[in-house]
Amino acid sequence: LLILIRHGERCDYGGAVPHFGKYDPELTEKGKQLAFETGKMLSKTLVSKYGYSKDSKINISTSPFIRTLQTTRELIKGFQSEKTFNVTSTINVDCNLCEVCEFKQNYPKDFLSIIKQGEDFKKEFEDFELVLKNSYDILPTKDETYDDCGVRLKEFLKWKIDSIVDKEDSDVTIFISHAEPINQMNMVLGYPGPFGWPHITYCKCVFYNISKETKKVSFIETASAE
Repeated sequence: LLILIRHGERCDYGGAVPHFGKYDPELTEKGKQLAFETGKMLSKTLVSKYGYSKDSKINISTSPFIRTLQTTRELIKGFQSEKTFNVTSTINVDCNLCEVCEFKQNYPKDFLSIIKQGEDFKKEFEDFELVLKNSYDILPTKDETYDDCGVRLKEFLKWKIDSIVDKEDSDVTIFISHAEPINQMNMVLGYPGPFGWPHITYCKCVFYNISKETKKVSFIETASAE
């Protein structure tokens, strides 16, 4: 399985001032709770509907922004609370899953260092290990359009699906990203629509099957903890 998940509710869209910076807003408490419930829902669904067992391996990768990192952390906590799968407190960060890059919108010049090292950030993730796994070096160095983002994600998926089948030892691969990157990946993978925001709601999960024999990807369903 390949599962695409959008992050939880971001604080600036909920009326709050971002603590970590306006280009990198954190989640609301509601957003964190929904991410946690999504982890619980997925844990139950993977067993009851898809027949996975405790020995099944789940690989979770996330965009480097604070809202996706927080979503991943709460999702992992949700998985762990069910005690069905052995999901460790490790957050795999893949910058290829990042939002549309507009450096003029106050992104740091080296946005690969968006994972902050300040005390607030360290405290936020003190019980988790963050591992930077830039899987495919096609990251932009200048402002992207939505079309540019689509090209980037198409190339990434072409490489990544081969890697999932041929190299990675996982039964379920989960990508946690943003509305537009998920929209672009859905376009590539054959999602039947409707496309775009607001259809890609917070913590919406989109399920795909990847054939080990043909590497063909087929849409299965969408799910949400709400």
